[in-house]
Formats: sequence, structure tokens, C-alpha cells
Amino acid sequence: MKNLCFRILHYSSKVYSLMQRIKSIKDGRINPCISIETVFLSLFLGFATRVPSFNELESRNRDEFLKILGQSPSAETLVYTLERADLRDIKDMLIFINQKARRNKVFRNGTIDGYIVCALDGTRLYSTEVSQDDIFWRKTEKTNGDEIWHVDMVFLSYVGNCSRLMLGVEPIFPGEGETTAAYRLLEDAYSNYYRYCDIITADALYAKAPFINQLREQNKDVVIRVKQENYDIISDIEGLVSNTEPDKILTDITPKQHKGEYSRYSYDLKIWDREGFTSWDGVSEPLRCLKIVETKKKIVHGKVVEKETKTVYLVTTCDKAIVPALTVWKIAHRRWDIENSGFHDLKNNYNLNHCFTHEPKAIMPLILFMLIVFNLFILFFDRNLQAEAYKKETRKAIARKILTTARISRWRIAKAPT
Repeated sequence: MKNLCFRILHYSSKVYSLMQRIKSIKDGRINPCISIETVFLSLFLGFATRVPSFNELESRNRDEFLKILGQSPSAETLVYTLERADLRDIKDMLIFINQKARRNKVFRNGTIDGYIVCALDGTRLYSTEVSQDDIFWRKTEKTNGDEIWHVDMVFLSYVGNCSRLMLGVEPIFPGEGETTAAYRLLEDAYSNYYRYCDIITADALYAKAPFINQLREQNKDVVIRVKQENYDIISDIEGLVSNTEPDKILTDITPKQHKGEYSRYSYDLKIWDREGFTSWDGVSEPLRCLKIVETKKKIVHGKVVEKETKTVYLVTTCDKAIVPALTVWKIAHRRWDIENSGFHDLKNNYNLNHCFTHEPKAIMPLILFMLIVFNLFILFFDRNLQAEAYKKETRKAIARKILTTARISRWRIAKAPT
């Protein structure tokens, strides 16, 4: 078995300066017994091998990772270090990795039909019925009268046919909505990355004039699915296209390349496409609206076994002469990548939905560093494992092999590349 633990550490350090960036994190501890690079390398190995808790990571530090680390950080040391590590340095590390990935031409062919597309969405990470009192935990009341405390955050991620890297995360604080946190995240992404994408797609929650205007000020186009049929723009397009033939009729279309020939989904589309709408109050420029009647077909062994037809309305700032209607539809569909790939992978494989610590100062450093490991693992899997032996391996299988080979790794923290 190839030593995958050595390979991922060497790749991450040589290409994305993992150890150099870790050593640059400011350490707020006084006279620590265990260096900050040992602690964060332990976290890297733990998240890369899908550790379920800090207690389990403490056990792995004593067994599998001891030869690499040289020391064995305890669970308390991990939390204590995260509390006192400089959050800005960790965020800069995530920014550096994403910028380096772009310079390395990870998105040279775009992500959807030549365009680089990002999705914005919020999700719930933790919830508990035990009373919590710090800046991250929001309180809501269930229908039976019980109270529940939860942590919600907004994420920005690349979507489409690409390495779906996470660009950033922003907490939704008590008393504010998801869009408020999204505005902060977009401002942060614009100042840190600038030309990080061409188009941003979001769900119906973001169908608001300030959101659209903010993206246009940042020279980004937007694609939003609008579900509220009482919007004037929906009434306007219905009035224009009623009793008219579709502009396009397409059959057997897929928003992405499905794997497997025996079970897949395809769509038949009827598309009405109009632009120049000014009926959305507060939006700074005319909009384009698409009415799409899509028939989703489930195909098994070459036969259609199930059909479902619905009408979808998409609002976009993309120019009709530049971005085809089919591309707009694909972008709206691929918004689900942030949930199906991003949130699903982070919660079910990286255990992001497990509250590793309740210390408020440690929560954001932990989540940001988990995104760093998530991105580096994706880049390693997509860009470095090119050999025939790994073509049929899943990411979960690679993570298991990294853990298996950690005991015999030739990589040492004292000899780490800088």
C-alpha cells in the first residue's frame, strides 16, 4: 500500500504551504508545552481521517499519529490552543489556499459551461435543548413549547464540474436573519478574492433587491430561483408568454454528467426567456426572467419508470445574448451541489454537525480549519491521485488508508517542508 499519509502531508506542504502557514499562526498561549504546529497538524490529520470527536483524536495522537507529531496533544490542549489562536491568521490560510488553487488553474475550464459559479446557502450545524449562553447559539421555540438552541452559518462554495472548494463561512448571530450574514460573507469574499467567480446562485430566500444590488456592485451576475408567485416579475412574464409557444424545447437534458448507465435522471424542458423587466422594486437594473416547465424522468435500464412535471421561475442578471437559457437552468440546478456535496460531506464524513467544543472562542477557528482540511483533501484527491490504482477509490476509502498508513509514515514534523 502506498503511504498516503506521507503523500497528502507532502502535497499540502509543498503546493499549498501547509506547515509554513501553520507556523505563521499567532499563538496566544503563554509558555506552551506543545507547539502550535504540533496542535494544528494533529487537527489536520484528525479531520483528514474523519475523526468523530476530540477524545478520539487524543487517542489517535497517542497511537497512529505519535511518530509524525512527536508529542500527543490532549483534547483539552486542542481546545485551549484553538481558543487562543489568531482567527485572522487561520482565515488568511483558507484565503491563500483558494487563491493558490485558482492560480494553479483548478478552474481553467470554468465550472458550468465555461463560467465559474459559486453557490451561497445557510445550514444548521448544532442544536441542543440544553440552555446555551454565548454569541453563536440562537434560541427558537418548538411547536410543543420547548426551547431549542442552535448554531446556524452561511457558506460560500464553488459548484459544478470542479473541485467544490469552500470559500468562506459566516455565523448567523442571534437576532439576525440568514441574508444579513450572507451580506457580510459576500463583502468578505469580495475584499479577499475579488474575481473569484462569474456568477452566484442562491435559493428563493435571497430573492431580494439588496442582495441583487450588492452582487452587481461587485461585478457578479446572479441566478435566483423565485418561488413567490405573487412577485410582479412573475406576473409580468406570465402575461407576456401566456398562449405563446416556448422559445426552446429540449429533451433528455441533464444538469450534470450522471454516473451509471442503469439508473439516472433526465429532463424535458420548455423554456420561455424574456429580459428587460423593471418591475422589481429597488433593483438597480433591468432583469431577465425565465419560465421553465421541466419534466423530470427517472430512467432505469433504459426505460422511463417515473415522471414529474413542474414550473420553475428563474430571475437573473445574466445577459441573454451571452449566457444561454440552458446554462442558466443548469446553474440553478447545480446550486444543490453546496448541499448534496458540501454540507452532506462536511456533516456526515467530517462530522461538522458534531459540536467538538462549546467554547465560543474556539468554534470559528475550528470550523475554518476544518474547511481548510476539506479543501486540501479535495485538491489532493482530484489533482494528485492520478495513478490507475486510485481511480476507483472513494474519498472515504482514501481517508481510511491515510489513517492506516499514518503509523508507518516517513513524514516528521521536525522535517516538515517550509
